[in-house]
Amino acid sequence: MKRLKYFCAVVEHGSISKAAQALHISQPPLSKRLQELEEEVGAPLFLRQSGKIEPTPTGFFLYNHAVEVLKNIQNIERETQLFAGRPERSKSG
Repeated sequence: MKRLKYFCAVVEHGSISKAAQALHISQPPLSKRLQELEEEVGAPLFLRQSGKIEPTPTGFFLYNHAVEVLKNIQNIERETQLFAGRPERSKSG
């Protein structure tokens, strides 16, 4: 999950350094997580040129799905917390 979150931050900020600042981490660990994600996916996720970074077609595909996955996880966490705060129903009815 963390790698997807980091990946999305880089896409949204258009820069590893800006994403690192927004995530409150240093650049080397962020770059390492991106590298791990690219290895896991088996394809480059970014085009790196002239100090600019932008997603490859594979990166765009992953980004679109990752945003939905992360949004669903947030919803599940929120709903689970709400559910946990409710009193249990009596099993006897």
